[in-house]
Amino acid sequence: MSNNVVPTKGNLMNARRSLELAKVGYDLMERKRKFLLREIAKRTDEYEQTKKEMERLSRDAFYSLRLATIADGLPLTQAQSVPIDESVSVVTRSVMGVEVPEARVQPPERKIYYGLQYTGLQLDDAYSRFLDLKVLAVKAATLETALFRLQEAMIKTGKRSNALGNIVIPRFTSQIKFISDSLEEKEREDFARLKVIKNEE
Repeated sequence: MSNNVVPTKGNLMNARRSLELAKVGYDLMERKRKFLLREIAKRTDEYEQTKKEMERLSRDAFYSLRLATIADGLPLTQAQSVPIDESVSVVTRSVMGVEVPEARVQPPERKIYYGLQYTGLQLDDAYSRFLDLKVLAVKAATLETALFRLQEAMIKTGKRSNALGNIVIPRFTSQIKFISDSLEEKEREDFARLKVIKNEE
């Protein structure tokens, strides 16, 4: 590649400028990659804890529902009386240029919508546990989506960093060496030619 470059001072200056820019870009990509790695590690720990808590709460909620079903029968009518929850909202946040969605849910209102005449405490307990489970499910979904996006961004950043470090920077370094060597050789030839001309005079 360096042999295709015309060895001129202008090209040498351009190659040096490009090399400096490539080094700055490489440094920025490496810093971004390390930051994303830290962010992924932090969110992975949080996701694992949330997932464990969600699994535990899910077991408890379904156990409570089973008890309520045994005591009062399948609560289909009661379930239909509970309004559709529209308290979940999604906003995006930028993490080092990566758009990460954040789902937010309002704290659940502990309000009983079904009649109390034909239901027992087991159904109230199950309903309360499922409200808590909803909050955790939203948090887990947010963390999982964020991790997916951050990992994708880290892979792309790693590829760019590798391209700069292993291809672009060595190419410009090679060009600079080729042009510098060619210019020095030309200067020596010109000096030798001038010396021969002086001696002939």
